[in-house]
Amino acid sequence: MANAKWKCHQTAGESWYGFEQIKPLAQFQDELALIPLPGHTRGHCGVAVRTQSGWLLHAGDAYFHENRLKPDAITPIGIRLQEPLSQVNGQQRRQNLKRLQCLAENERDVQIFCSHSQEEYEQLKPVSL
Repeated sequence: MANAKWKCHQTAGESWYGFEQIKPLAQFQDELALIPLPGHTRGHCGVAVRTQSGWLLHAGDAYFHENRLKPDAITPIGIRLQEPLSQVNGQQRRQNLKRLQCLAENERDVQIFCSHSQEEYEQLKPVSL
């Protein structure tokens, strides 16, 4: 970390589906955005990438299981116990989870996935792997 070259970015003026956004690379203004999703860790962001079929949002560690995007689905108890143990701000984490649930339910051109879901990975991985 001694050689890290940190650069601070500000949120952009317009929102991305109701979320604040950061456009870190000027050459990709309309294709790439960092989406602040605080709560899990300080500075936690998702990464939104525009594809030919819509947007992919890698929500990082904003949730740990694909059922968390479905408010009425049953999530394994271990997941429900683990998420609060690894958060820095529970209120922000829960608020962002609700916002992601609404996004998943209402926006068909956005596909959300997280770092922990094997099922979401299987749905996204190229057939050639």
